[in-house]
Amino acid sequence: MQDIYSLEFWLPIFIILGVLVALVGGGVKIGKWIGEVNSNQENFKKFMTEVREDLKWIREKIFKITSLVATPNSPIRLTDLGHRVSNQVGGKEIAEKLADGIAKELWGLSAYEIQEFCFDYMDKIFIPNSEQEVSFKDCAYENGIDITEVRRAIAVELRDLVIKRLGAKE
Repeated sequence: MQDIYSLEFWLPIFIILGVLVALVGGGVKIGKWIGEVNSNQENFKKFMTEVREDLKWIREKIFKITSLVATPNSPIRLTDLGHRVSNQVGGKEIAEKLADGIAKELWGLSAYEIQEFCFDYMDKIFIPNSEQEVSFKDCAYENGIDITEVRRAIAVELRDLVIKRLGAKE
């Protein structure tokens, strides 16, 4: 039997305790590190969402500047391609059907505000019927443009009609 006052008795106990303390401390450190990694992943996801939204906004602004169917100078006018696209899909007729209902809601707005509304309306609200949808896609394909350019040409036609009906300054 070993003497409890001897080093040989306490040494294995201290080694075991030391190993346990090191394991617990390492476990705590690993836990904190995992928490930081998860937190960083969440922050990274939030950051990427912000970047994605910013890029979407930039793309929209660039698209407005670099349209093939409309001029970039003010006021925006249809190019030759824009007139061809509008004629091909019946853009003036579509604008005629929409203008009366829209004009009432835009009374008192500036020409710029009317323009922004018309572009947003054609991009985000207007839902073409199945015949119009096919016509838009065919036109986009035949003219080598994106379908949003077809909608943009109609938006310019719509804007012009609404401004004319409201008597707003261009």
